[in-house]
Amino acid sequence: PQGSALPDVDCSSDAQVCEQLGQLSCSGAQYACRIDCGDDGACQVRGVAEDGEVVDLSGKVSSDQLSKIALKAVELEVTANTLNFTTPTIDLSVGPETAVDANSAGVAFLGRIDPIDPGITFPARELPLDGAGVQALSQLARESAGKLKIFARGETIFPGGHALPAGKLDFRLRALFQIDVL
Repeated sequence: PQGSALPDVDCSSDAQVCEQLGQLSCSGAQYACRIDCGDDGACQVRGVAEDGEVVDLSGKVSSDQLSKIALKAVELEVTANTLNFTTPTIDLSVGPETAVDANSAGVAFLGRIDPIDPGITFPARELPLDGAGVQALSQLARESAGKLKIFARGETIFPGGHALPAGKLDFRLRALFQIDVL
């Protein structure tokens, strides 16, 4: 229920106590989570959210143009934010369309979204990108006929006593490409 807090349970003498918390469960979460004993000797919930979206450039440009395509920028816009916690750092990666997650073979780090505080929204702003990731994206676009997958992954820890995580974050990522026509 909203307004409730995660139980504050001491696990300094027995780390197994966290696994036995009957009133706390990660089932039903829209992310992977586990309950464990934190470095401070208190039970905590560790949540990992990851999503992958297929991007198909083949319908937007010809196969000849794919060989000349380059990523110029990625913009982030936060349109709504009702979260009651600060987001973790979110890593963006790019890989082949067949990749299962950000740790799959052929996936490269592309850039990072800094933590976003509760209630904060903002218009589109450019994200700093990793040069090797930008090159990997361009190479993948050429080698895979324009079909690739972009992953967003973040991990956060909610300590005992923290309000139950609630709310929603609506954001848009927009990739800007350049095609060399000469």
